[in-house]
Amino acid sequence: MPARAYEPGDRVVLGPAADGGYYLIGLKRFHQRLFEAIDWSTERVYRQTTMRAAEIGVPVAPLAEWYDVDDEASLALLARDLLSASDTNADHNGSYAAPRTTAFLAELATKNGVVRHLFDGPPLSSA
Repeated sequence: MPARAYEPGDRVVLGPAADGGYYLIGLKRFHQRLFEAIDWSTERVYRQTTMRAAEIGVPVAPLAEWYDVDDEASLALLARDLLSASDTNADHNGSYAAPRTTAFLAELATKNGVVRHLFDGPPLSSA
């Protein structure tokens, strides 16, 4: 988290997603305008949100780009990232173990054959 996010005053903390949206938004107080006139579910969401913030005079504290999980491909990517947490060559590896998410995905893959096919490689482990 950038130090600027903790400074006094109003701001919006945004984590830009690789697909043009965002994976996280943090506000000290609600600003309705940030969510108006946004082309949701498009690659323009992050850019439009930062434009709305500038329009209403609220500074943006951006985080590092990451990916959000909103479809089959990104769920499979998350599973692979968690499985390869110790592999420094893995795509998007941020060295986050995420044990609860890993355990949830392992349980989901065990109980749901539709989900199971997403995970190439060894079965998920919550260990």
